[in-house]
Amino acid sequence: MTYFMSLTMSLVVITSGMQSPDKKNAPARSPDEQFLLQAAASGCVEVKLGQLAADRAADAAVKQFGQRMVQDHKKANQELRSLCAPRCLELPSLDEMPKQKERWKRLSELQGQDFDRAYMRHMVEDHREAVQLFEKEIKNGKEETIKGFAAKYLPTIKEHLKMAQAIDDRLPRKGAK
Repeated sequence: MTYFMSLTMSLVVITSGMQSPDKKNAPARSPDEQFLLQAAASGCVEVKLGQLAADRAADAAVKQFGQRMVQDHKKANQELRSLCAPRCLELPSLDEMPKQKERWKRLSELQGQDFDRAYMRHMVEDHREAVQLFEKEIKNGKEETIKGFAAKYLPTIKEHLKMAQAIDDRLPRKGAK
């Protein structure tokens, strides 16, 4: 199976909470369910980008960070799937998530230090957004099991953010000598 085919098949199970045009009659989702869908989308993309980093990065710390993303997000994604299944949450394909698809495509075209810089900038941005998403769920969520999931994984996401910032800060900038 090709890498892209594997990516596409894996990303069929994630979403950013968007409804595709043919799902206009789909039921409205609660804020808790929207959190699950957004967390699932982010987590699965983190795994795929982490695999890309493990293969493409020039810097050993970036490679290790990518491997850590795969390891940690696979674990969280398993738990997310178990929370999504009983709620019958339908998850769109990568084609229904243009932002994530474009980001993966752009990163997959880079190599070495260019990849390292772009990947780590993305990881900082993505983990900042994830911290906000998880904190919002903890504060405003109604379903205790979903709030519990958010509370369980927020420290890990904050740790990822701290690691990503430290790696990003020490990477050489383009044009710097």
